[in-house]
Amino acid sequence: MTAVDALFGRIESVEGPLGKYRIHGGNAGPQGYRCTNEYFKARVQGYLHRINFAAAKARKMGYHVDPYVWLRHTGWKLMLARYILYRNGELPDRVPFWGIVLSPLREANANFPMGLLRCLMLAVVRLAPSEIGLRLGHRMLDKSWGRALVPVSIPAQKIQD
Repeated sequence: MTAVDALFGRIESVEGPLGKYRIHGGNAGPQGYRCTNEYFKARVQGYLHRINFAAAKARKMGYHVDPYVWLRHTGWKLMLARYILYRNGELPDRVPFWGIVLSPLREANANFPMGLLRCLMLAVVRLAPSEIGLRLGHRMLDKSWGRALVPVSIPAQKIQD
C-alpha cells in the first residue's frame, strides 16, 4: 500500500510508535534468510505487483503514471537484485548500466560518501566478468538487504480533461 499512500493526501512523520507487535521467528527480519535467487525474485515480483497496483489506482483517480518510472527510480538493492536475476536468465528486462550504478544517489536518505562507494561497487559488479560480478552482487545484498522495499515517491501528473 505504500506505493499509493501519496495519492490519498499528505504524508507526515509521527514521533512515537502507533502500535506494537511481538517479534518471533517469522517476522524478526532478514536474520534467517539465504541470499538466493528465489528470495530476490519474490522481492522483485512483489515490488512489480505494488507499482502496477499503484498505477491502476492512480488511473482510476485521473492521474497518468507510468509504472516504469517507478521501476527506474528504485533503490540500489532492488536494482541489484533485478540485475542478478536478469544475468541468471530469470528476468527478461535488462537493467541499464547507469540505472544501477547511480541508484544509491537517488535514495532520499542517502549518505553521500557511502552512496559514492556503493556507486563504485555497483560499477565493479556490472563491469567485472559475470561470475565475479554476480558473486560480489550477492555479497553486497547479503550484508545489507535489511530494510523493506518501499517505492520512491514519484510525482504524478493530473490528466487534463
